[in-house]
Amino acid sequence: MLLIISITIAIYLFFLVTGWGITRLTLPTTIRPYQLWLSPWMGLIITSLLSLSLSQVGFNTNQIIYVASILGVGLLLLCKCRKIPLIIPLKRFDAVLAIGSLVALFLALYPMIIEGVPTTISLGNNDPHIYVVLGDFFKTHSVNQPPPIHPDDPSSFFISWRLAPGFRLGSRLVFGLVASLLHLPTYQIFTITIGVFFALTPPLIAIFTLILTPDKFAAITALVITVLNVNFLFFNYHGYAAQTFGHGCLIVALILFELAEQNSALYRYYLLPLGLTISSLFILYPEISLFLIGFLSLYSLFKLVKRSRRLVFIRNLCLLIIVVVVINPFNLWHGLRYAFLASGLQSGWSMARWAFPVDMVGFLSIHANQVYPQYLLLVSSLPILILMVLGVSRLKNKKLWLSVLTFSFGVLLWLKWGRDYSYGYYKAVGFTSFALIIAVSIGLSESLKKITKIFHQLSLYTCQSIVILLIGLISTTAIVPLFNTMSASHLSVNSDLVELSEAAKVAGSRTVYIEESAYWEQMWMSYFLGKTRSVFMYPNEYYQQGDLYSDMSPMQVFSTVEEGGLVLTRNWHDDFMNTDKLLWTNKVYSLIRPAGKVDNTNVRIRLLENWWFLEEWWGNASDSKSFRWMKQDATIKLENEEDRPVGLASKIKFVPILPKTTVDVYLNNRIIKTIKIDSKPQFYEINIQVKEGENKLRFHVREGAIQPPRDFRTIALGVNAIRFSMQD
Repeated sequence: MLLIISITIAIYLFFLVTGWGITRLTLPTTIRPYQLWLSPWMGLIITSLLSLSLSQVGFNTNQIIYVASILGVGLLLLCKCRKIPLIIPLKRFDAVLAIGSLVALFLALYPMIIEGVPTTISLGNNDPHIYVVLGDFFKTHSVNQPPPIHPDDPSSFFISWRLAPGFRLGSRLVFGLVASLLHLPTYQIFTITIGVFFALTPPLIAIFTLILTPDKFAAITALVITVLNVNFLFFNYHGYAAQTFGHGCLIVALILFELAEQNSALYRYYLLPLGLTISSLFILYPEISLFLIGFLSLYSLFKLVKRSRRLVFIRNLCLLIIVVVVINPFNLWHGLRYAFLASGLQSGWSMARWAFPVDMVGFLSIHANQVYPQYLLLVSSLPILILMVLGVSRLKNKKLWLSVLTFSFGVLLWLKWGRDYSYGYYKAVGFTSFALIIAVSIGLSESLKKITKIFHQLSLYTCQSIVILLIGLISTTAIVPLFNTMSASHLSVNSDLVELSEAAKVAGSRTVYIEESAYWEQMWMSYFLGKTRSVFMYPNEYYQQGDLYSDMSPMQVFSTVEEGGLVLTRNWHDDFMNTDKLLWTNKVYSLIRPAGKVDNTNVRIRLLENWWFLEEWWGNASDSKSFRWMKQDATIKLENEEDRPVGLASKIKFVPILPKTTVDVYLNNRIIKTIKIDSKPQFYEINIQVKEGENKLRFHVREGAIQPPRDFRTIALGVNAIRFSMQD
C-alpha cells in the first residue's frame, strides 16, 4: 500500500515539476490561477514530444529521463532569472478540485489496492501488455531499433510492428520514461500512471466550465459528473492509456484555444503552448486529433461567415498551423496518416447497446445487466438535451461549443447509422462527452436560477446542494456495478505470473512451450519468461497478426513439443500422466519435462499431436486432478531406447462427451484394439508391444468431434489420466 502511494506521488510530482516552468513562462496571467492542474498535463506534453524526438535520433528512455529532468529544472531556473514567481496562491476552489481528483484516483486504483502491490490490472482488455512490453523495450532501445520478428521471441512481434511512425509512440514512450525515472519494471507503473492522469481529467473539465462561465456551481456539477462518470471509469479500467492521455490533452487544447479567442490581443502568447498541445495529440493518440481538426474546421466556417474580424481570425489560425507544423512536421504527417487509417478500422467488441445522451453524461450505464426500453432512454435523454441547449445559449462564444457538439454528434450518428460500429461509437462517446457534460452543467445552473427567481421561497443554495447530492447518487448508482465487477474479477499481473521469472532460470537454454489459451495469462507468461526461448502451443489473435504466424493456421500452431522441450502449464498434477517430471511449480503454474521414462524401462512417453491444454478436473477427488480434451485423432509418442521390443501395459481413463463413442487404437498405423466407451468415465486397459526406436499410439474417434458453444476448440473425447507400466 505504501509503495503504491509513493509511486503515485512520484509520478504526479515529476510531471507537475516538468510542466511547471513551461506553464509559468508561456501562459498569460489569465490562465495562471489554474496552473496547479494544467502543469502536469503540460509536463506530459513536453516530455512526450521530447522523448519521441530524442528516441528518433537514437536515445533510450534511460538516457532521455536525464534530459527531461534537466529541461524541467532549467525552465524553473529560467523563471527565476526572468523574475517570474514560481509560487501561486491557492484558492478554496482548488480544495474542491483536489477532493474530486482524489476520489477519481481512489476509484481508478482501488482494484490495485486490493492486490496490495503496484502492478498492472485490467477489466479484460489485453492492450496493457503491449504498453508494458514497449515501455521496457524503450528503456534500452530507441524507436529506430526494432528487433527482428521471430516466433521464438513473442515480444518481438508486439514491438516491431508497433514501432511504425505515427502509431501512438508518444504514449508508449511515456511509460518507458516513468519506468526509467523510478527504476521499476513497466508493469509496476502502468496502471498507476494512467490512474494519475485519469484523476487529473475531472479538474480540467471543471476549469473549462469555469472559464466558459463564472459559475462555480456549474463547475462543481461538471466535476461531480466527471469524477463519477461510468464511461470514463470503464476506459480507465480497461487500461486505455493513449485515450486517457489524448482525452486530457484535447481538453487542454480547447481550453487554450477558448482563452486565445477571448483575448485576441494576447493570441501570440498562446501560440506556443497551444501548438505544443496540438502536436502532442498526433503522437499520444492520433485518432483524437481528427476530432480537434473537425471542431476547429466547423468553428472556422462559422467565423468566416461573419465579416467582422475575419482577417484577424485567418491570420491567427494560419500562425497556429505554422507553429504546429514547425514543432514536428515528421510526426505530424505520420500521426495524421495513422489517424485516417485507424478511422476506417473495425476493431474491439460489440457493446451491449447504443449510448443515449443520458448514458453519455454517465447517469445510466450500458454495462449494467439491466435492459431499458428505448422509449425510457429517449424520455430520460430529453431533459439532458434541453439543458444542453440552455447551457450553450448562455455561452459568450457559442460558435465554438456549437462546433464541438455538432461535430461530436455528427460522428456518433455516422458511427451508428453509417458504419453500425458500436465499439467505435462508444469510444467516441468517451472522449467527446465532456462537451455535453459542460453544456448540461451550465444549463442546469441557469435553470435553477430561473426556478428560484420564480419561486422566491426556495433557496438557491439549498436547491443547488440537493441537485449535487442527487447527481452524485445517480452517478454512483451507475458506476457501482462496474466498480464491483472490476473489484471482484479484474485481470492482474499477480505474484504467480511474476514468479515465472524463476521458472525461466530453471529452463535455461531449453525451449519452453506455453500451454495456455487465455489471452491475458498467455501474454504475461511469455513476458516473465524473458529471454527464454518460448513458443505458444495455442497462440491468440494478438500473435496471429502481421508476420509472426502468418503462414500457419489459427489456434493449431505448434501442437507438439520438440525433443528436449519443456511445457509451462496450469492445473498440472503428477497423477495425470505418470511419465512427466515436475521441474518447477507455484500455486498456479508448473514447468514440466515431458517424455519421461516408464518405470524400469528405457521407453520415453509424451503426448504428440491434437491434445488440448490441461484443465481442472471436475470429477471425484480420488481421480486425477488434471484433465485434457483430445481432437478426433490424438497421438502419443513412445521412444524405445532399448535394443529390443518392450511390452507395456497402459491404463487410460476416457471421459465421453458424445452420446456414443467408439475409439480405434492404432500402434504404428496398425489397429490393435477397438473400444466402445461407456457413458461414465472409467479406465480402459491397452497392452502394447513397442519396437525399437519411435512408435506412435494413435486414438481415433469414429463418431468425429464437436465444437461446444462459445469455445474455439473441436473436441471428441476427454482423458482424465494416463498410466504406463512394464507388462508383468
